[in-house]
Amino acid sequence: MQQDVRPSDDLDLVRAAARGDEAAFALIIDDCWDVIAGEVVRTRFRALGERLRRDHDQVRDATVDVLARIAAPVVKGRKEIKLSRFDPTKANLRTWLRGVARHCTFNRISQDLRRHQLLEALERVALVYPDPDRGLDEEDRRRLVELAMGRLAPHHRQVIELKYYATTLGRVAEAMRLPAAVVLAKLELVEGDLTLPLSIKHMAALLDETPKATNSRLGVARKELKQLCSRLHWDETHPEEVLA
Repeated sequence: MQQDVRPSDDLDLVRAAARGDEAAFALIIDDCWDVIAGEVVRTRFRALGERLRRDHDQVRDATVDVLARIAAPVVKGRKEIKLSRFDPTKANLRTWLRGVARHCTFNRISQDLRRHQLLEALERVALVYPDPDRGLDEEDRRRLVELAMGRLAPHHRQVIELKYYATTLGRVAEAMRLPAAVVLAKLELVEGDLTLPLSIKHMAALLDETPKATNSRLGVARKELKQLCSRLHWDETHPEEVLA
């Protein structure tokens, strides 16, 4: 098995490159490109479950990210670059570069995922946001509220569903994630005596909290839903009632 050791003069090469010697840095690139690219491929495989395949653009771009990172100045305006942080007493050059490659690749994957999530969110807004020339119709308003409801914290979404949308025992059970029989047992009622929509008192009984706490949670949830609708460029006094 081949050992991962480098000649002792690597340290002189690193020191020269760290001082801004472009020729020395070019030699490091030539010698270590395959090492960095290989670590990029392995990291993407571990992080994303990608099959090992020839994805030259992704690997090349990520490898360039690593080189750009170690070539960046330690202090803006000075020639000394971050390669100077290499410590030969802790690792050899190739091992150190693999560590930098893993870090840079994970950062790039994280940024790509966040960008993808943002684009998905923008696409959803584009699907529900109406043509400004015709204004909002009932279906537009419902889709905007559904989008905003999906962004609510779970405990806030639940209390709005119970108050405004739970118009049948089945919907109450669905909002609580409980069987209908358990819902009735918690309320100490039979189905024929259940009054809908639920009162704050009955909601509190289902949520195992005081009516005051439930009412407070509902107020916060309504405010949050209104703010979310406003971010979608739609101001509605009572958006929680749209889906009722």
